[in-house]
Amino acid sequence: MLICLEGPDKCGKTSMFNALRGKVDAVFVPGLPIAKELFPVMYLAELRNVKLWELLYDPSRLYVCDRSPLVTHNAYSMVYGRRFVHSDLLQRETRIAYFKVPEAELRRRYAAIGDENFDAENYSKLLAAYDHVLRDFNVTVFNAPTVDEVAEWIQELVKDGCNGASAPRGRNSLPTSSV
Repeated sequence: MLICLEGPDKCGKTSMFNALRGKVDAVFVPGLPIAKELFPVMYLAELRNVKLWELLYDPSRLYVCDRSPLVTHNAYSMVYGRRFVHSDLLQRETRIAYFKVPEAELRRRYAAIGDENFDAENYSKLLAAYDHVLRDFNVTVFNAPTVDEVAEWIQELVKDGCNGASAPRGRNSLPTSSV
């Protein structure tokens, strides 16, 4: 199973990812920085990433990922007019923890930290894109969760044997539910 931490830039994915290490027995797959030089070929780079996941994925292992191989690319593709990537296998095996942060807070964090690869003016479009893309995934929405809450959610998924097509839909779905 892939547990993917998702949400727009500055929502706290990477901080949560790092905090979960040592609390969850899993293979931790960090997000990689993306150079602007890749933007013109982003679809091909992400397609290669998805194909590698399909080839190397071991269903007997638990993976915690800082971003999904599918969701992030497709949400940003809606904003920037790029082609989507798809994988039935990854979509079926993925559980999403979506960190919902109000747009005003995202803009505040962006102003404090900055990001050379993203323009904060795109947050409205990006939030709508995430709502659209996540409709096709098993999603649990979190509002300012603690590390222990997310770790407990992951452990609950593992305990319940959520693997493959037999897994139930997440306890919450977009856009209105939250934990």
